[in-house]
Amino acid sequence: MNEPTFAEMFRAAQRRFVVHYERLTVEDTKTVMRDWINEMQRELDRWTHDIAADSEESLRADQLEEGMRLLKQSAMGMLLAIEMPQPAERAPRRSTGLDWLAGPPRPEPRPPQPTRIVRSQGFAKHVLHMCEALDATLEAARPRPPVAFVQPWGADGELVRLLHDLLSARQTGHGPKVLNRLDQLVDQLRDKHEIEIVAYDENVSQYFVLDPSPGFEDGEIRTVRPALRWRQQIVAAGEATRRPAGDTAPGGELPRISEGGR
Repeated sequence: MNEPTFAEMFRAAQRRFVVHYERLTVEDTKTVMRDWINEMQRELDRWTHDIAADSEESLRADQLEEGMRLLKQSAMGMLLAIEMPQPAERAPRRSTGLDWLAGPPRPEPRPPQPTRIVRSQGFAKHVLHMCEALDATLEAARPRPPVAFVQPWGADGELVRLLHDLLSARQTGHGPKVLNRLDQLVDQLRDKHEIEIVAYDENVSQYFVLDPSPGFEDGEIRTVRPALRWRQQIVAAGEATRRPAGDTAPGGELPRISEGGR
């Protein structure tokens, strides 16, 4: 279910509770407004029902609930302003010079207040404008995704040093130097970049593509290519294969890293 907007929810509420009269009393308008607001609240509740706590959508739901509260207060405040009695205009009282004989002035009776009439279409248009303003405000408050920036390899000093070390070991044919540098790389990836090197075991089998290797169904599973996990997300799947029991093929594996760490 897509995130609702206030304008969409209000239009849906208008279709659900249709006003058949152009002119309404203030009390009738309050009733209609309560019906519209309650229907909007039900629609918002349907969207927030299955949202996980502490998620990005949960924060958005809190913002929408606050927006709904503001809409209720604004709409009802507008109706209260319409309903408020207006001071009656009175003609200035002329003095006869003998007012002192009549004693204290008597309060003049207040003329009855006329029934206030609200034009339903105009009121609905004002509420729709408030909804659209709320939507614009909430959209402006939405966090923007970070701009991806790809740094050229040549500008990445750490990467250049790694490549330089590996190419130097290749040039001299110094195998132990290559393995030592790769061991350092495992630590760097974990400590500086939050990237874990995951070797195959049953707890993380979902991260690997397993070569069936016919004939070796009972053999030990060996990691061919480790999986890479960044912030609990797999960014590169691993590969594994079976080998005959007791096989001691040279090459070995990278240090095993369990589900919880190294």
